[in-house]
Amino acid sequence: MRTRRTWGRLLAALAVALVAAVGLAPRAAWADNGNVARVGETEYATLKEAIENAPKNGTEWDIALIADAAIDGLTIAPTGSNISLDLDGHTVTASKTVQIRGSFVILDSSPGEGKIEGSASTLLSVNAIGAKLLLESGSVSTTGATGVAVNNAQGTFEMTGGQLGAKTNAVRASFGTTSILGGEINGAISIEGSVAGATPSVTIGGGDQGVPTINGDVELGLAGAELNILSGNFANDVSALLPSGKQSVQEGGNWSVKPLDAEEDAAAKVVSADGTVKLYQVASTALADLSDGDTLTLLKDSEAQLVVGGITATVDLGGHKLSSSANPVVNVNASDTNLTITNGSIVSTCEDAEGAIVGVYHGSDALQNVTLTLEEVELSATHSGGAGIIVQGNNVDNSVTLRSCELSVPSDVMGIYFPPADSVLNVIDTKITAGTGIGLKGGVLSVEGTSSITATGEKLTPGEPESSGIAETGDAIYIEGNYTDREVTLNVKGGTLESENGFAVQKLHDGGRGEDAPVEIVISGGSFSSEPAEEWFAEGYKAEQNEDGSWGVTIPNPVAEVNGQRYPSLTAAVSSASDGDTITLLADADTSPLTIDKGVVLDLGGHTLSLIGKTGKDEAGITFTNGASTIKNGTIVDTCQIARSFAVVITGQDTSLVMEDAAVTVEVPKSGDGYGMRVLDGAELTLNEGATVNSAPVDGNTGYIYGITVFGNKSGATFDEETATKLTVNEGATVEAYAFAVSGNGDGKKDNTLITINGGTLVSEAGPAIYHPQYGKLVINGGMLDGCSGVEIRAGELVVNGGTIKGDTSQTIVYPKDQIGGGNSVDGGGIIVAQHSTKLPVKVTVAGGTIEANTAFIQHNVMGNDQASIDKIEMSITGGEFVGALRSDNFKDADGKGFVSGGSFSDRAVGDYLAPDAAVAVNDDETPYDIFPSTDEALENGGAHAVVDKQGNTWVFTDKDAASSFAGENGSKVETVTHTVTFDDCLPSTTNQVVEVENGSPVTKPTDPVCEGWKFLGWYEFANGSYAVEPYDFAAPVRSNLTLYAKWEQIEEEPEVTLQNPSESEKDDGLAQTGDVTSFPPAVVAGAAGLTAAVGALTLRRRSK
Repeated sequence: MRTRRTWGRLLAALAVALVAAVGLAPRAAWADNGNVARVGETEYATLKEAIENAPKNGTEWDIALIADAAIDGLTIAPTGSNISLDLDGHTVTASKTVQIRGSFVILDSSPGEGKIEGSASTLLSVNAIGAKLLLESGSVSTTGATGVAVNNAQGTFEMTGGQLGAKTNAVRASFGTTSILGGEINGAISIEGSVAGATPSVTIGGGDQGVPTINGDVELGLAGAELNILSGNFANDVSALLPSGKQSVQEGGNWSVKPLDAEEDAAAKVVSADGTVKLYQVASTALADLSDGDTLTLLKDSEAQLVVGGITATVDLGGHKLSSSANPVVNVNASDTNLTITNGSIVSTCEDAEGAIVGVYHGSDALQNVTLTLEEVELSATHSGGAGIIVQGNNVDNSVTLRSCELSVPSDVMGIYFPPADSVLNVIDTKITAGTGIGLKGGVLSVEGTSSITATGEKLTPGEPESSGIAETGDAIYIEGNYTDREVTLNVKGGTLESENGFAVQKLHDGGRGEDAPVEIVISGGSFSSEPAEEWFAEGYKAEQNEDGSWGVTIPNPVAEVNGQRYPSLTAAVSSASDGDTITLLADADTSPLTIDKGVVLDLGGHTLSLIGKTGKDEAGITFTNGASTIKNGTIVDTCQIARSFAVVITGQDTSLVMEDAAVTVEVPKSGDGYGMRVLDGAELTLNEGATVNSAPVDGNTGYIYGITVFGNKSGATFDEETATKLTVNEGATVEAYAFAVSGNGDGKKDNTLITINGGTLVSEAGPAIYHPQYGKLVINGGMLDGCSGVEIRAGELVVNGGTIKGDTSQTIVYPKDQIGGGNSVDGGGIIVAQHSTKLPVKVTVAGGTIEANTAFIQHNVMGNDQASIDKIEMSITGGEFVGALRSDNFKDADGKGFVSGGSFSDRAVGDYLAPDAAVAVNDDETPYDIFPSTDEALENGGAHAVVDKQGNTWVFTDKDAASSFAGENGSKVETVTHTVTFDDCLPSTTNQVVEVENGSPVTKPTDPVCEGWKFLGWYEFANGSYAVEPYDFAAPVRSNLTLYAKWEQIEEEPEVTLQNPSESEKDDGLAQTGDVTSFPPAVVAGAAGLTAAVGALTLRRRSK
């Protein structure tokens, strides 16, 4: 907007007013010399001359009319010019176009009398780079076709006031930017053009100049153009052109643009991937704006076409009808599209003989990677010819699924035409009624569930395939194989295929097709109006005629069942099962390699499932790749006898398997190693009670078996429990193997595992029960681990809380002198810590359990790793029973690296590995060396004779001679720890007995005291104002100074002696008190009078000290 001109216009208006005030005629005065325009002090005879003399350097060039003027020849506002034209109440008559190549402002400083009118076909043309036209005020009109045309991609037209009109298009925006912010338009605003790639932008309203009035159509006819209507008053309804959040409302015969913020006023709602909600008054606009990740919900029945490509989107019809006469109603026109349409109806009113309701149409390039899913959608058409759904034949890798849909077309229309290569068409629980149900020329068609396909057309049996398109045969499914570059497969798993005049299924193809492009029909279910060929049935299935003359499918020898439906093979049952289903074996069966990609319960039904058909290493008999599955109640036997293959594999972050009351048995390979089960890449395996993994010998075979291997999904010292590959063994489970029962892999690429042994039995004949070379976590809470060694950990963390870990106790361990490669380091160990060549951290914590082996605990640097690597090892033993020797190469008490602060040991060498401040209580059982964190705790659990060893740790012996011998070895001395035991009979006339007892020894029970009128009940400890519940156990070892009190019971009504309260006795003796007592215990004196009542005339005396 040229606001810099405002003062000039005001001054001009003021001059006009002054002249009028003195009675002059200003316009006549200016024009007396015949000139029509004035710039500053210079006047021009023609307007063309004034315009074309404008400087080209951007200098302001203000033209004021001083008389009416005419433009009779082509007039050009020069490039670089900066012109304003003040009509000042005059009229410009133009028969030729004015070309705007610079900046041009039209205004009228008079009270609305100035105008430009003419007959030029295009009155004003903005046709140069950077050209700008601004209409501020005044009237511009032509009897020709166009008032203002924007003909350059970098041209601009802006209207903030005035009037603009033309016979046809007041504005024609073929390029550039147009903004109608105010004023009045009389004629159409046409957004059109013929140049490829032109993307004009038009904005109507939204400025500060008021609301524009549009007395004509707004026509959006150019693909790629941008139209944004923000406000305005319109002669016609513009709702189909409005963006989200706007609506066209009729007011007094005109239409106004208002905000749209209520769903009841909208036809569609779009929710974007980031949660933004947009409302549209017209569905066609919403459908046109659909973007990647959007979900569109139809709020009203609507007439519109959906054209989509290159995005992922969902259209929820919301129970409404989407109809259109366009061909097709839904058009997928680009690769990499994933479109889902649900819940409503789609109706085609197209009259095109080759029309369609839904089309996947390619242009110059075939469409690839297209997924179209229709769920609970009714599709119908009224046209003749064409098909309900068409996917064109040059497409590749297209997937179309109809689930719980209904497709209905006339009897001369095909239901679905499907020729694309390497593509899939799924018809599930869907009803199709058409002349010919489905014409199949490429890809795989699957019909299943409760689907019904009914053909109503006339019967036709073609003699040869169509070269393009497909014949209308009147069949429920017609397969034509003239496209020799692609496979064609029909899978019928269920449903009803019926033809009123033709065949349920008909196949016609060129017999010369090669083996690499077969045409196959595989029937495993369903009902047919005509008998299918015998060779079409899947193995184990055959045709059976029903009572009504139709043909069904029977299974002579079923081996599996899912939801009451029987199958001739486990593979067929798995294929038909859904997530959460139970597959029950009905008889012993074989299966070739099988992948289960859903969570199922495989109930073996007490039968044996034999795995067959593996041909080489790394193959698995059964592979679980997704979902939560269970195997139970039977036996799986891998009969393949192939080295380095697996019976069962569980793989993937979202995959888990539970085994219970089931066995996996592997027949040993002819030579080399085989595997029972493998868990990898974040999957999880749990063995519950009755689960067994083992091997079976085969005569002549020399191979052997690993039980379960656990491979992680990360590299290096990273442990993430949520994503770790997991194995859990619970009570009652068994894993038996010649090699490792459970193992990982130490190549540095399979870290991040979690192995938990809560119970069960793990047995290995020729190696550790568990071999753990990877970085992960191994937790042993229970169970029996029995192998040549118990557990060998070479990276990661080991936590032992319970269970029994056994290694070979008969053989002498030979420690390797040279570095080893993979595999375990030595046999005969209980727990072996041998850092791997990967030099990853190792952490070992033993808090419980029994470890028994030739050497119960070993830490050795078998790889010769440097000190920095060894410093990554942490070890702590705080509990457990160790039967066997101990050895640690790098962690000793003498170096300040002791790690044992608890547990019981059979090997006195444990003293070399004590943690600081730890102490030893020596007893005489199988593991005589009990370790405690402190000397006080050792004394609480050991004997009386304490010796401090060379490292400053205390050893407590029950045998004084043994203590003396040990002291001599360590250059130390024996200190005997004693305690005093005081016997307080609570009689005021006696003296307490005090005896000295060695720590850990029992105190001898003294002679029972006697008191007339009272019964002695025994010696008790007294604390917190009351006697202990039970009398003192004189077999118990004494661990600290102790006072025992006599407990009495009154046997006479009035005894001659009044007994003392234990607390009073302590005060009287000056001994340490055991607690405050406010009244004598009722067991001592009966009656409420207590000890304060004087009974008899006995005079009490003080005890002798």
